[in-house]
Amino acid sequence: MFATLLLVDLIALVGGKVHTLVPGSVPSEVTLLIEEDRIRAVGADVAIPPEARRVEARGLHVIPGLIDGFGYHDPDHDPLYVAAGVTTLRDHGNELGRIFSVRDRAERDRAQGPWLSIAGGVLDGKPPATAAAVVVENEVAAKEAVHHLWEEKIDFVAFHSGVGDEAWRGLCAMAAEKGLAVWGPRRASQSLGEALDGGQRGFVFLDALLPKGRTWGEVELAELEPALTLLAQRGAPLVPGLRGYSSALEDDGENAPVLALVGPQYESVWIGDLLQRRSALTPQARSAAGSVIGKQRSTLALAQRAGVRLVPGSGAPHPWLTPGAGLVRELGEWQAAGVPAAACLDAATRGAADALGLARERGTLEVGKLADLVLLRADPAADIQALAEVESVILRGKLLTRADLDTRLDALRRENARKKALANAPIEVEAPKLPEGDVLLTCRYETIAATGRVAAERIAVVRELDGVITLCGRRKSLPTGGSPGSEVETRQRIAKSSLDSFEVKVRNSGHELVVRGQRVAGQWRVERRFDGAFVDIQNARESIAAIDCDSATTYLAIAATRAPGPFPVVRFDEGLQLEVVRWDLALDEDGDHALKTPTGLKFAGFMENGAAKAIFEQVGAAQIQTTLQEIDAHGSAGLPLPADKLERMKKAAAAPAKDGSK
Repeated sequence: MFATLLLVDLIALVGGKVHTLVPGSVPSEVTLLIEEDRIRAVGADVAIPPEARRVEARGLHVIPGLIDGFGYHDPDHDPLYVAAGVTTLRDHGNELGRIFSVRDRAERDRAQGPWLSIAGGVLDGKPPATAAAVVVENEVAAKEAVHHLWEEKIDFVAFHSGVGDEAWRGLCAMAAEKGLAVWGPRRASQSLGEALDGGQRGFVFLDALLPKGRTWGEVELAELEPALTLLAQRGAPLVPGLRGYSSALEDDGENAPVLALVGPQYESVWIGDLLQRRSALTPQARSAAGSVIGKQRSTLALAQRAGVRLVPGSGAPHPWLTPGAGLVRELGEWQAAGVPAAACLDAATRGAADALGLARERGTLEVGKLADLVLLRADPAADIQALAEVESVILRGKLLTRADLDTRLDALRRENARKKALANAPIEVEAPKLPEGDVLLTCRYETIAATGRVAAERIAVVRELDGVITLCGRRKSLPTGGSPGSEVETRQRIAKSSLDSFEVKVRNSGHELVVRGQRVAGQWRVERRFDGAFVDIQNARESIAAIDCDSATTYLAIAATRAPGPFPVVRFDEGLQLEVVRWDLALDEDGDHALKTPTGLKFAGFMENGAAKAIFEQVGAAQIQTTLQEIDAHGSAGLPLPADKLERMKKAAAAPAKDGSK
């Protein structure tokens, strides 16, 4: 019925039943006049300029664009959000190197994706729940992090439950100073009242309503009434996230069509979650979970009747919470719990805009507001499931028909299939450039995450002419989650059993960032250059053990030089800014290394020649495995290791296996 894509600046939408969501209004057949990205007129007698493109919407219901109040944006998912009628997404923390650029208006227009309201990075304690979190361990660090994010023009502050009391107080204080609302779960150390009094302004998950120390399995609904009353009185918004609970009892299957849409970086995580739930959900566990979910649905209905400001959020792309469609399914849960369809629709539009500070431009169809609209085949105020029947979407004044939306989804499926095939293919990476000297060891490694292969690295251990041991590596990573692929070349030089100098070169998107460090007079001098131009010099006084740059050379350096206990490691943020952090090494009886780090646990097993057999990393809920694929000791003993570590490895190799064999 509609043209493929309207590029004109003036659109007259006529004949549809328009739900303006303005308080006191009723749906009626009025004309909407849209000029560029704004609504210029709404009414039954709007004069249509002759130059306007007339779009017939007879038989359709027109509503404001939906607002997803809780999710994590991935640029690949833009078509999924828009196809489901979601025109605004509130991102609760993302990769800092990406989120600030993708939220720009020009990038949103180019991607034809939803508007983004962002927290920048989510704040967390140690170990963080995700690799993208900004770790804050004390009040000063929390204040500095919030100040930095504020300078980047974030819309609100988000935190995970791992933030400690001191850091939480710091982030709330700085957020209040900067006029930013603080959002997150209710932390276990606080009651709801304490969190509100301390400065938290928004809550995610129904757990925020539980009395301190109580669980859903034991709590009675009457015990929740004080929290519901308090939230309503204080006007503090709550994102229930009901689908995050109820989806645990569902099984869409390992070949669910949605897996082809979310992408290979999520597919295996979702399937892994499904298989784990299948094994854990005994009849008794299923019955107990069903009872809890029933209690949570009742709680949601009580919250709505108590006047709590409920904000729907999908939680996507957590397992089985689909970007876009996940919001519609969340609202379906609300309706099933007893919330009227009209109230669900209001919450996902006008109510969300008001609660999230977006009402000036979004939430209702009024003159001057953004032209973000959804055209539906049925009335969502009668049955919220009508939101699943999107006929077309107007995003920033541009019309996308059902055919346009389907074309974008088909393209997404094809691109995800290509990425999946790429992730399953070996990654070719060149050997690193080597200094003059004797090559003691060469290895090739592959890194596998939930998506499949994500990186490959070739390393070499060289004894230079002056006796210094140099660890050289070249690592190539594939593009993932909207981040470009990169090549990292590393050199770490070991003299007298300690790190003497290093060089890291990062190449991506046609640019090269080089970081060089040298130990001089008891301290480190670190120089950065971008595309050959000098950036700065930084200093560090600690005796650095290794450089953390996602290279296997880091683990070889630690194996060759470090005894059990804590030690300093240099790591770099996404801009390769220097930071000295503490790692803690423990050895098992086989000589394998267990490393406690600020970003999670790491394990590395070694051979007697110093090569790492395998490296396992736990980052939040994600597991990353790096395994040895090729090795050549070139007739040498390999990388020299400390005597005590070699002794452990030799004893383990000589010991009988558990089955009695050698």
